[in-house]
Amino acid sequence: TEHSELHFSWHSALEYAASALAKLRPGTQSPFLSQDNRSTVFEFTWEVQPDAQKQALNVFTVVQETVDRLQAEAKKVDPDYKLSVTGPLTLFEATLTRTRQDLAQKDLLVLPVALLILGCRVRSWRLTLLTLVNVAMTIVVSFALFAPVATYAVTISPLTPSVMVFLSIALSIDYSLFLFTRFAEEVHAGKTAIEALAPMLRHSGEVVCLSGSVLVLCYLGVLLFPGSAISSIGL
Repeated sequence: TEHSELHFSWHSALEYAASALAKLRPGTQSPFLSQDNRSTVFEFTWEVQPDAQKQALNVFTVVQETVDRLQAEAKKVDPDYKLSVTGPLTLFEATLTRTRQDLAQKDLLVLPVALLILGCRVRSWRLTLLTLVNVAMTIVVSFALFAPVATYAVTISPLTPSVMVFLSIALSIDYSLFLFTRFAEEVHAGKTAIEALAPMLRHSGEVVCLSGSVLVLCYLGVLLFPGSAISSIGL
C-alpha cells in the first residue's frame, strides 16, 4: 500500500499446489520445490514505472530486511535453516556496495600517494596544501550544485556520488600537477610568484583547458545514454 505505483505478484510452491496444472497432473514435481522437499523458492516480481526506480529499490530493501529478520528467528529453532534473497536486484545491490567500497578504499590510498608525488615535484608544502584545499572545495561545490538537480530534476544512479568524489580527487590533483609544476619551475628560475603566473597559464593552462573541454564533451555524450542509471553519471 505504500507503493501504489508498483504492481506485485507472488509465485510459490503453495500457489502451484493450488493451481489447475497441479490438480490435473497429481504427483508432478513442483518447479518451486527440490526433489527432497528440503528447499523451496518464492518468486517475487514487480513491474517498475520509469519514474519509480527509487521506490523499487526501497521495496527490495524492505524485502531484504524481512528475510534477514526471518533468518535470524529461524536460526534459533534450526541452525541448518537458511533463507536468502537472490535475483538481478540482489546482484545489482551487491555490485553497487562493492563498487562503493572499492572507490572509497582507492580514494583513501591514492590521495596521500598523489599528494606526496605532487609535493616532490613542486617542492613546496604551500602548493601541496593548496592542492588539498582545491580537492575539498571541488567536492563541496560539485555536490552543492548537484544536490538540487538530483532532488528535484532527475533520478540519479546510486553510483553517481562515488564517481563524483573519485573524479574530483583525480582531476584536482592531476591539473594541479600540471599547473604547479610549471609555476615551481618558473619560480626556481628566478621569477617572482606574480611573474610566474603568466607562463604557467600560457603553457600548462592550455593543456588543462583542452583536457577539461574533452572531458566535458565526453560526459555530455554520456547524457545521451538511455536510462538514468548511466546518463546521470554524465551530469
